[in-house]
Parts: sequence; structure tokens; C-alpha cells
Amino acid sequence: MNIALDTLIDLLPMLSEALMGSVILAVTDCEKFLAYIPARDLDVGIKAMDRLSPEGSTFQAIVGRRKIIAEIEATAHGVPYIAATIPIFDGDQVVGSFATAYPLYRERELRDMSRQSADAMQKVTEAVDNLVALTKTLTENAGTLTEVAARTSETAAQADGMAAFIKQVADSTQLLGLNAAIESAHAGEYGRGFSVVASEIRKMAASNKEAAKSITAFVRGLQSSIGNVASRAEELGTVSRELSASLEEMVATAHDLQTLANRLAQLSEVNSEGLTGETFAW
Repeated sequence: MNIALDTLIDLLPMLSEALMGSVILAVTDCEKFLAYIPARDLDVGIKAMDRLSPEGSTFQAIVGRRKIIAEIEATAHGVPYIAATIPIFDGDQVVGSFATAYPLYRERELRDMSRQSADAMQKVTEAVDNLVALTKTLTENAGTLTEVAARTSETAAQADGMAAFIKQVADSTQLLGLNAAIESAHAGEYGRGFSVVASEIRKMAASNKEAAKSITAFVRGLQSSIGNVASRAEELGTVSRELSASLEEMVATAHDLQTLANRLAQLSEVNSEGLTGETFAW
């Protein structure tokens, strides 16, 4: 037997232990299996001295003098797996091969999980992006509401000034009506017509005064409401800005997670890139 094959057979148990029994290991010459150690989760039932199948990947690697990595469906073994065979050379002559195989179902689960993770993170990213857009709109609306409240407050202040002016005019008119009544009384019979006018002036002054009070009360209530609206709008704007900032951080995190998920999906495909696309029995 070839020295290289003997050495590899001696090393096989140690290699299996180092790989924690996760991989099938086998050594062959050009016609048969010389040594075989099953994996913890996969045993294809090969025994030492079993002949190589001419249709198998191991035989094809030896004949073709090339490495072959093939995906083998479950068939009789119940578990799909990937088998890799490397021909062993002694000078220019192929003297045997070193073959490995490991179960494929975990890799497929990894691919499915990584794709699902990437899809889920895409949806999360889109949802958070939409929330950021909504909070920005909310912030803009809060700013607009604050501006409207400020302008309305200015208008209310002007109305309050007008009410004060009306009250002042009413007070002056009432005083004028009182003076007119006094002068009418001094004029006696000749002042009766003027007395009627004075009375109407006093009534008008009283009505204006009451109207001014009503306007003032209304303006005071309006100013209070506007103040509450402005305060709430400011609070809303603050909350919206804080929420927007938090969501933007979430967006960045979601994008990072999506990048990681996509990278995981790419890595899960790496082991498939070396497959020959050929179908072998091992």
C-alpha cells in the first residue's frame, strides 16, 4: 500500500475527533475503500474493502484526476449530503483518494432561515421608514399649528384692544349722556327734547359697555384656549422630534441587521458554489 495512503488512514480517527464527528471521512485506493469513519448524524453504510462504484463521485474523481464536490440526494440514506473527493497523487500517478461528506439538511435550514431573516428585516425596515415619514409630517404639522396659534393669539390681542377701546368709548358716551341730562334739567321745558337724546345716549353707552365686557370675556377665553393649543403643539413638536430621532436610530439599526441578514444569506450559499451540478451516488 502507498505510504501516503497509510499515513492518511492512521490520521483518520484524529481528524474525525478534531471535527467532532460532524463529517464522514474515507480513504480509498483506485478500486476500493480502505478506511471509513461515519459522521455523528450520517452513515452511508460503507465498509472497508467495499468496491468503488463506477458511477460514484469518488471513482469519477480518481478517473478524472480532479476534485469533485457533489450534492447527493437523500435516496436510501434518508438525508441529503455533500460529498467531496480529492485524488491523491504519487508523482503523476493517482494512487487513491480522500473523501469527506456531511449532512446537507442543516445547510438548507440555514439558507431558509437566512432568507426569511432577510425578508423579515426588509419588512421591518420599510415599516420603520414609513413611521419616520409620518413623524416628520407630524412634526411639520405641529410647527404649522404653533404658527397658527401664534397668529391667532396676535389677532385675539388686537380684539382685546378693540374691546378696551369700545369700553372707553362707552364710558365717555355715558359720561356725555349724564352731562347732557344735567344740562337738559337746567334748561327746563326747553331741554326736554335734549333730555330724550341724553337718555338714548346713556342707553347706547350701557349697551356698548356690556358688549365690550362680552367681547373681553370671549377674547380672554380664546386666548386661554390658544395658549393651551400652543403649549400642546410645542409638546407635540418636541415629542415628534424625539420620536423621529429614535426612529431614525431604529432605521439605522434595521439597515445594519438587514445587511447582516443578507450577508448571512450570501454565506449560506458559499458551500454550494463549488458543486459540480453532477449527480452521483457516493
